[in-house]
Amino acid sequence: MTARPSRSRGSSLLELLVASTVVLLVIGTATMGFLSQNQALQAADLTRVASESIRDATLQLEGSLRQAGWGVDPRFAIDMVSGCPVGGPCRDRFDAPDELVFVSRSPLYRWQDFDGAACATPGGCFSGNAWPIEAVNLAGAPRTVSVTLANGQVLERGRIVLAACAGGLNAVMLTLSTAYTGNGGLVELVPEAASAVPYNDHASLQGCHAVAGAALFLVDRSRYFVTTIAGTPWLMLDTGLDLDDDGALPPGDTDDLVPLARNVEDMQVAYLLQPNPAFAAPDSDADWIIGNNRAAGAPEEPNRGATAPLYNTPAGAAARFTLHPANVRAVRVTLTLRSTRTDPRHGPGWAGETVQGAENRTGNLAGGGFRRFVARTEITLRNMESRGPFTF
Repeated sequence: MTARPSRSRGSSLLELLVASTVVLLVIGTATMGFLSQNQALQAADLTRVASESIRDATLQLEGSLRQAGWGVDPRFAIDMVSGCPVGGPCRDRFDAPDELVFVSRSPLYRWQDFDGAACATPGGCFSGNAWPIEAVNLAGAPRTVSVTLANGQVLERGRIVLAACAGGLNAVMLTLSTAYTGNGGLVELVPEAASAVPYNDHASLQGCHAVAGAALFLVDRSRYFVTTIAGTPWLMLDTGLDLDDDGALPPGDTDDLVPLARNVEDMQVAYLLQPNPAFAAPDSDADWIIGNNRAAGAPEEPNRGATAPLYNTPAGAAARFTLHPANVRAVRVTLTLRSTRTDPRHGPGWAGETVQGAENRTGNLAGGGFRRFVARTEITLRNMESRGPFTF
């Protein structure tokens, strides 16, 4: 019997189509998984970048706010007036970011002598950014102070200095009209001609500012605000100094501004008072917090025109429970940040996350296809409790 030759059997068209479909489904599933994972990674990256900006912003704010009022009269520590129009709120806004402005004595100095015996010798008591005052000119307009600046020591235009008589009495703050570079000799420091209390009160300089024990200190001013640069919002710092030494001052000279954190869309500030059941709360909604009442008829902020406490004002006196900024005991700052780019998990028509305005800001922050993140920090201002002039 003759054997029949075997025939090799190939794949049919239907089998090829089924196999191709299965392969395409596997590839499609894997691709979708990859794209989903990639979008999740990009979304996580947006969160990471926002967290970095939040950290940068809050570290800067918390560090400098803890210094607010250090070495200066609490009445002048929180600035609600300089650079502001007369007769209305300046730092607080219903429809835009708030500003936060305060001063403190620069801590970059050392008091070297504790018995005062060496104070009669120029430089005998202090090193660093503090100097014995060697002369005052009370006949000038404006009045001036003179100190010996070390070789190469620089005082920028716009720098605030504090002149105090012996024992820290009669403290006067001045804003310098020009930059000075020391050469080891006596330098006459001329403040701005305009008297802008509390930071340029040259008319209050007295003869005691040239008596042994009188000293001059640097004062650091910090103004935090939000602005947009090339379409991107930033949290900025304005120190009030002519940092690039071109003769122009901030905020007009934007080259002197310091960018702190990118994509900060909003900053809202509330000022916390010390509650006392013996007195009626002076703020608009009677919760001892200034700047958090969105139902108020107008923006609300500490009022320098209110009754102010002095160093020797008793702790329970009515003057310590007014709207004056000297009575602020803590500051609460809320930052709203947006993502650096749109969220890839949403389509191009996505409007972005919506976040309700913090504190007393009305409306919402929305649009642009961005994710949004909110961070809040509250800092106690321990230096505002000062009960006497600061002498060291």
